[in-house]
This record gives sequence, structure tokens and C-alpha cells, in this order.
Amino acid sequence: DSIRIVSSGFLEIDIDGRTVVSDDRSIATIGEYRLEADRLVISPARNAIQASGNIVFESIRSGNRFEGDSIVFDFKKQMGYIENAEGGRDALRLVRNPETGSVAAFESLDENTSIFNHASLTTDNFPRPMYRLRGTEVVLMRGQRFFILHAVLYVRELPVVYMPYYSRRIGEPVLPW
Repeated sequence: DSIRIVSSGFLEIDIDGRTVVSDDRSIATIGEYRLEADRLVISPARNAIQASGNIVFESIRSGNRFEGDSIVFDFKKQMGYIENAEGGRDALRLVRNPETGSVAAFESLDENTSIFNHASLTTDNFPRPMYRLRGTEVVLMRGQRFFILHAVLYVRELPVVYMPYYSRRIGEPVLPW
């Protein structure tokens, strides 16, 4: 896939053409992905990108949209890390983990399945959700269901229930009670 960059300022390109740097608010698109950030460092040869400062990362195909402080993403391997990530799609949202500062590692297995490590989910629309489910591994199957390994239910940031495994169809209430 080709990389398209839209920048409001200067682009620095190294002599070998292996890195492109933009220190102004810029947008980069590679295939189905769109990334907007205050600073971008792109390595086209490795299909890798690093971005920092008010990042917005979205998949045009799936509709997933995440915001955070910084991202490192390998477009070839479909994996990366988002620091202080929040976002998602529809009613199910990925929210920050206050206890860890939320560096959410993720991997896209295919266009419909993503895995997040040490992530929290909620359907609560408030900026500080009343409840969230946190897991060591969260598998999202777009439009179908989600699975959480080692799930902990937090209510008002207090751990209430531990479940070794939790799964629910997307669209059903997250809490069964």
C-alpha cells in the first residue's frame, strides 16, 4: 500500500528516503488506516509509523476510531501500541485504565477481529464511566461478540467481581444482572 501524507507544514525526508518526519499537525493514510497527529515519523520501507500528540487512529473499513497520546503501529504486521487509548465503535468503547495509565497493545488478526491487551470496555457514555470491565486480553469480533480473559468488573473504580472468562454478544447488555 502507498502512504499518503497531508501536512500543514514542512516534511523532512532523510537522504535515503527511509524516513519521513512531520512536526506539524498531519494526516497519514496507509491502506484502510488513517492517522492524524501533531508529530509523525514514518518509515515506508518497514511499513511502520510513530505518532505523538493528540492522535486519532481509525480504520476506514471497520469504523473503529481511537484517540490517545501516542502510537507505534506496524502496518505490515497489523500490530501496535496506543498510549492512553480511548475509543471504539458503536456502543462498546475502549476506556483508559486509571491504575496503569493505559498503554493498550493491540493486534488486528483480520478485518473483523482485534485483540487488546490490558484493556477496559464499557457501554457507559459518560466521560468517567460508572462501570467498566477490565481484562488481560480482550478479543473484539466486529459486530458479533467480545471475549475478556481474567475479567474484573469495576463500579466507580472499585473492583467488585472477578471472572476468569467473560463473553457477550455485541448489542446485548454488558452486565447480565
